[in-house]
This record gives sequence, C-alpha cells and structure tokens, in this order.
Amino acid sequence: MKRESIFKAIVQIIIIILSGNLCKAEYDVYSLGVSYTVDCEYIQSFADAAGINLKAGSCYTGNMRSQARASMDQEPYSELSSGTVDAFIMTAQMPYKYTEPESEACIKMSKVLLENNPEARIYIHDYWTVVRPSSLALYTYLHGWDNVNAHHLGGIKTISLMANELKHKVYNIPVGIAIQLLREKIEQNELERYKNTDELLVDSLNLSEIGRYVQACM
Repeated sequence: MKRESIFKAIVQIIIIILSGNLCKAEYDVYSLGVSYTVDCEYIQSFADAAGINLKAGSCYTGNMRSQARASMDQEPYSELSSGTVDAFIMTAQMPYKYTEPESEACIKMSKVLLENNPEARIYIHDYWTVVRPSSLALYTYLHGWDNVNAHHLGGIKTISLMANELKHKVYNIPVGIAIQLLREKIEQNELERYKNTDELLVDSLNLSEIGRYVQACM
C-alpha cells in the first residue's frame, strides 16, 4: 500500500507540473479568437528564420465573449497575466452585429494584459470577404470593396471603443484589404502560382495556406 501511495503521489505531481506548463506558456506574441485569428505558427516560423528570439502562440477556443468568461487561472488570463506578452492580437467576431459585447470582452482581457505589461501592444484584425455566399459570412448583401470597407469600419468601431476605455492605443491589422488585393491579383493573372481565387480559402470562410501566410505578414 505504501508503494502504491508513493506512485499515486508522483503521478499527481507530474500532472500538476504538466498542467502548469500547458496553462502558462509565456508567449511574446499571443493571438486569440475563432478560426479567423492569425496563425502564430507562421509568425513563429518568420522569427525562427530571421534568428529572432520570440515565442508566439494562439488559442482558438471561441469568440471574445466566450474567451472572457474563462477563470483567471486558465487561458487566456494565465497567458495575459504572465507579463511576457508584448503583442496581443484579437479578432472581434462579427463587428457589425456584436460590436459592444465583443468590445467589452476585448477590454476585459486587455486590462489584465496591461496590468502586467503596460507597454504591450494590442491589435484587432479585420475579417475578409468570402467568395461564395455563406450563412456565416458577414454582409452577404455587399460585394467586393463595399464588403471589405464594411468589415473594416466594424473593426475600427471596436478599436475606438477599446481605446477610449483603456486609455491605450489599439492597432488595426487590415487583413481584409490584403486578401481583397490578393484576390484581384489572382483574377488579373498576376500571380504565377495561383490561378483561382478559390485557392485563398479552404472552405467558405477560412483562409488557405497562402491566405494565412499573407495574414501573418500583416
């Protein structure tokens, strides 16, 4: 029985250690949101290729409202309270529809970040337009640049609400503009490797490899 008790105690210690490592990775760049969120694997690969000592990570577990309801010892708060996050990237879901509640959630999480690192930079990145109609697409009645501008204005409103409350600068990442320009380049046969705008998406909403690469470059 004594040997069994010792074994159980060791297992419990290992679980605690592993849990701590999983909950608090102490990233320098941290992105948060739904599947639209920037893929930090690309940012990490850019840094590695350039010989820059940087740790980037992402958490794709839902919109800002659901993320903000997490307990303080879980992600995202365990990362935001580490004091190591210098760049915090968020995607406020459907800015035209949930501007206020998404902004409130972004503000709540940003306050935790700034309490532990007042010099951190906060980013909200835009959505992009989709090629085919989708029940999940934003502004389905708008097309082309009208759609892009509508997305952008929604993001700007979120940023304005956040900046006013936080008394801290919040930056915009115009991913939607970049994807629209890329789409036009493909339509005009100006990109040798890509001939169809459908190649920008893996489904009706989410970016493909080339799309995520451009998103990370922004």
